[in-house]
Amino acid sequence: MKTIDKKRDFEVFIERYRGYMINSLWRVMKDVNLIDDMLQQSLLRAWQKRDLLFEHVNPVALVLRICGHVATDFLRAKLRRQARFNRYCDRGRYREDVWREEPMDRILRGELFDRVEKLISSLSVRQGMAVQMRLFEEADYEQIARKIGCGTSTARLHYWRGKEQIREALLASGYC
Repeated sequence: MKTIDKKRDFEVFIERYRGYMINSLWRVMKDVNLIDDMLQQSLLRAWQKRDLLFEHVNPVALVLRICGHVATDFLRAKLRRQARFNRYCDRGRYREDVWREEPMDRILRGELFDRVEKLISSLSVRQGMAVQMRLFEEADYEQIARKIGCGTSTARLHYWRGKEQIREALLASGYC
């Protein structure tokens, strides 16, 4: 009975402050198509923190902070995807204005791309798909598991073993 009351209270709370949430997301994103998805993500995070929400001194501020974090997370992921895609397309022409360099960025930049591509193709089918999906497509383990037809922990294992084989081959050939 108590959970039903909390659910009803949460629905009333969200209905009251939904406009604030949309307005907050609009200020950051300025894209109507993205706001609906981000609103759903914000509502999910607010639901996960519902106990804290009802006890908070200023619950509206907490909801707006959740919306701000969702928008910031989305923008960071978008910048990461764009930077990786740009480096992948440039293949060797590194641009200094893109935020920071990670080992994966060196691969996508073209230094090791051809070598890694050959090493991925030499892996088993499942390991190769797991490594390619995780590194280049930024897929999570559940997506990889669905694609290769196994469990999530097995997908992690395929990715880890494939990555280790690539690392060992690169170390043996003097690339790293």
